[in-house]
Amino acid sequence: MWEYFIEKDNRIIRPLDGTEFILNNFYINVVDVFPKFSIEEFKKNAQEELSKVEIFNIATKTIDDHIFYIKKPFQIHVEEEVEENNDVNICFLFKICQLKNDKTKLTFSVLHALCDGRTIFDLLDLVRKVINGEKLEKMDTPVCPFGHKDNFRDVDKFFTNGIPQLYKDIQEANLLPYLPEPFENVNVFRIYDYHPIKEFCTENKVGVQSLLMAAFSRATRKFNNLPKETPLWCHVPSDTRSSPLATEEHKNRKFYSNVGVFYVKIIGQNTLMEDIQHCMSQLREYQKRNEDVIQVVSTGQTLDKETLQYKPLVTFPGFQTHAVIATSHIGKVNGNNPFFYVNTVPFFGQYDFLNYAYHTDDKLYVSSYRPINFDKTFIKYINEELDNVFKL
Repeated sequence: MWEYFIEKDNRIIRPLDGTEFILNNFYINVVDVFPKFSIEEFKKNAQEELSKVEIFNIATKTIDDHIFYIKKPFQIHVEEEVEENNDVNICFLFKICQLKNDKTKLTFSVLHALCDGRTIFDLLDLVRKVINGEKLEKMDTPVCPFGHKDNFRDVDKFFTNGIPQLYKDIQEANLLPYLPEPFENVNVFRIYDYHPIKEFCTENKVGVQSLLMAAFSRATRKFNNLPKETPLWCHVPSDTRSSPLATEEHKNRKFYSNVGVFYVKIIGQNTLMEDIQHCMSQLREYQKRNEDVIQVVSTGQTLDKETLQYKPLVTFPGFQTHAVIATSHIGKVNGNNPFFYVNTVPFFGQYDFLNYAYHTDDKLYVSSYRPINFDKTFIKYINEELDNVFKL
């Protein structure tokens, strides 16, 4: 059916799938500081160099309430949000501020449908090269296939009896404090010395993700007065390019959104160290099940490619309706002092409480996205547990 829309706009590449449809209404962002550079020179060089990379020549467009990727020659937009006839989303935005200490602050924003928390840093590396006066090579990086199914081998075996019900065992619960609308959100950061954290993880064969899971689950149980035996499920984004099921093309894919999600069940243990080890063990077990691949393929199919109708085939667990907490370790990133943050749009009267970590060679950053009037006692417990795990 959707080929009909090409008659209305021959720039159409394909419709957004179910995963991308959900992510099309907000941006993810990185702020970093550079040695002072000329804004006009940057705009000139960025226009010339970034246009060589295919992803920068893509936008999304709404036609008759349906959303499509379209080919759109890159046009740099600095300190402005630009719409074309109110139906085209510009996918890349820049804000630049000259600081007093001979530094320049850059905010780089990308539509979340087009990239994830890992690949925005890869895109920023290209921007960094432009700032440094480097030339970019032409990079043909086509959009992922609709539904992401073709990114993986032997995935049909998981769907022989229909859509797997990955979430049927996740218990209903309201672990977050009630807050009235409208929600005014804020991104709050805590920064730690990464060197001792790296040594601790190497020595104990655990990862930063397991430390995050332990900290937030312990704080959540404490705030809600839950026995340690109460199961919680951690919403853990993954990079599906590293999946053993990934095709060679997908493994080598640059940019775009390649994220899948595990919902990892964890039970409280007797000590903090036991909590960390349990979280690590559970995470490894869920990785063996390939549930992130199943999740992203299932979610991609919630938008029918022929009818373009959005019909969820499963009931997704919500952060305010189920025993779910959200933590994500993005991994190693480049940057002088990078700050990653999100801007989401509330769904169904629910606010987001999202927690990310990433690190440079020297620092570990933990970012918490939450309403500005979030419960202060809960924040206190979270900060205490983060300090406990990252200052071990």
